[in-house]
Amino acid sequence: MGFKRSDASARDQRPQGVFPTIRIRVWGFRDLHRVREVKSYTVDYSRIVIGVPIDAPRKLYLVLDPPVSGVELQRLEEIAGELVYVVEEIPDEKGLLGMLRERGVVRPELQYLIVRELAKDRFGPLDPLMNDPSLENIECTGPGKPVTVTHNEFGRLETNLVFEEEELDKLVMKLANKAGKSVSKANPKIDNARLPGGHRLACTFMSEISESSSFVIRKFPSEPWTVTKQMLRGTLTPEIGAWLWLLIEHKLPVLVVGGMGTGKTSLANALCGFIPPDKRVGTAEDVPEFNLPVKKHNWQRMFTRDSYTLDGRGSIDLSQLVKEMLRYQVEYMIVNEIRGEEARVWFQQVSSGHGGVTTIHADDFEAAVARLKDLGIDVASLSGLHGLVYIGVYTVGGRRARRIREVADFSVEDGRPSFRQVFVYDPASDSYKCMPPEEMAKLRSAKKIMSFSERIRSEEDFVREYELRRRYLAWLRDMAAADPRYLNPEFLVGEFEKFYANPRYFESITPPEAPKRAVEAAPARAAFADSSVKVLRWGKRELGGSVRVVGVRKSASEGAVAVVERKAKGKKGGKEKRKFLGLRRE
Repeated sequence: MGFKRSDASARDQRPQGVFPTIRIRVWGFRDLHRVREVKSYTVDYSRIVIGVPIDAPRKLYLVLDPPVSGVELQRLEEIAGELVYVVEEIPDEKGLLGMLRERGVVRPELQYLIVRELAKDRFGPLDPLMNDPSLENIECTGPGKPVTVTHNEFGRLETNLVFEEEELDKLVMKLANKAGKSVSKANPKIDNARLPGGHRLACTFMSEISESSSFVIRKFPSEPWTVTKQMLRGTLTPEIGAWLWLLIEHKLPVLVVGGMGTGKTSLANALCGFIPPDKRVGTAEDVPEFNLPVKKHNWQRMFTRDSYTLDGRGSIDLSQLVKEMLRYQVEYMIVNEIRGEEARVWFQQVSSGHGGVTTIHADDFEAAVARLKDLGIDVASLSGLHGLVYIGVYTVGGRRARRIREVADFSVEDGRPSFRQVFVYDPASDSYKCMPPEEMAKLRSAKKIMSFSERIRSEEDFVREYELRRRYLAWLRDMAAADPRYLNPEFLVGEFEKFYANPRYFESITPPEAPKRAVEAAPARAAFADSSVKVLRWGKRELGGSVRVVGVRKSASEGAVAVVERKAKGKKGGKEKRKFLGLRRE
């Protein structure tokens, strides 16, 4: 067991009595042997398995907590109850671990189960999901129904997490409390609350406005999205980035269009990295979502506020924030999504010389413009818009991936909107059809830049500056592939400062070769003689089509199963050649 006997003096100092136990959920999956593993990794002390049941064509997201016995779990719940009802204030994780050691909990995996239940910035039974950087959304529609998640590689997956009715009610109350809000029968819903870590919470409580308690958590990465991250993921290319950089640098507004969950805000956040480092930036958000890769002392953040009174007085909306930012003399106005009066105010400001980036929910450019007209944007204001970017979700190489579907130069001609395609995505080849730079220089936005830019006075100047930025972004991408510092927003701001001081500084620096990664999963052409074999780790060598996994052998010292291969060609001494590949923990 994971407990040790506490010394007598420590026991004597503890309050005597029986305290209510705190239920600790330990997740597992009984039919794991009937799941073909696709990918697995660890989050803290929990193991995450993504796999396909042999009797169903759907993928599952399984949380496998450290195994504990019934006696151990009962003792953990008693200790958790004692801490909650006796300790005046639960300390930070370091202090909490000290208290657990005093009470005889010494095994790290057992400490983990209590810490995730009681620590301020932990989320109890949801903690493995909240700490998995691969997840984007977490959704629960009610008791007795599996929690679903959106994985950045595999899309929406069903999990093995299922809550009972009373348990779900308590969880929703706990989540609301962590967001600094409260839910009750009198106030049965929360919209756009901010959880620790910057994640967004929406929830309902009990059966006042829905069948039961429910919640949706929109997760945000701890590190800002940068242009280098977007390029390494294939969402952005140096060619597209160079065009948008020229627009943003010269304060021509850009609108990011897309459906729900397509990555509009993440892309807009990254594009703000093209704002010159010495410019002042203002953001207006209904929920703090932006984490801009800009100098923090040049960034003015503002958030909406709900009313504190029953009659609705005291609320501050996005349109008021956009107006307020004018008093702070910001040069760029960034709004996380326009869907009301703030759209009209934002267009007024970007039409009068401010730069800006914002997003809108729409299925295509035509639908986006129609929505803007419905929001009260007249044709004269629409003409202030220049760059349109549409982002969507595709399947690339069997995995879920975000791609910019189209980039257009926008104009209003004879009172009608016009879209000139600059870049178009081809899903079949996972590549882009690009307008030649010489033709870009003839577009409306390019001519607008030439009319006031000091460096770009002609079409030849525009092509030269475009090519310089394209080569620089390609260099940044290659550097980021080998050096993680180039993914860091603060470091990247410094590199852009170097560019503006000396635009050709990078030409003398050759990107190092990116390190080769080990194979994460079995190649598609490798066959399994035993379908129950689940491989966690493969050797560093790529497996070709001539390799066939034929069996396993026990490894007593490792307490694991060793996966071996057989080469289809060639024998040595009349015996098949076999090679050790990796291990699977039992």
